[in-house]
Amino acid sequence: PPPPPPPPPAAAAATSTTLPIVEVRSPQDFDDLCVRASATPPPVGGPVILDLYADWCGPCKQLTPKLEALVTAAGGTVRLAKVNVDNLPEIAQALQVASLPTVMLLHGGKIVDSFKGPPLAGTRAGVGCDAAVL
Repeated sequence: PPPPPPPPPAAAAATSTTLPIVEVRSPQDFDDLCVRASATPPPVGGPVILDLYADWCGPCKQLTPKLEALVTAAGGTVRLAKVNVDNLPEIAQALQVASLPTVMLLHGGKIVDSFKGPPLAGTRAGVGCDAAVL
């Protein structure tokens, strides 16, 4: 039999809203995948870790895989939203990002925790977020 047709765009968008790791590609994505999702209960929403990075940032390249592993291990209780500040400077400016990497935790539609620079090694809290959420 022929393969099934691809899902309509609305269905593809709905799927991206439930993935544990997402790339924010627009201000609308940020609103939908981060702010609104953090104010919605799991599995559709829940706490969102924002990874604000740039491709040229060495410490960012070391931190992102650690955040991805942590979110994967959390089994859907938290989402990672990656924001390339070079592609979305308006988001970086709105969040007052002054250095990279910057990581923020959104919960209930608000920033509840954050850190800048590489975290302390070897601890769950070393990702800068409330370990109880993770």
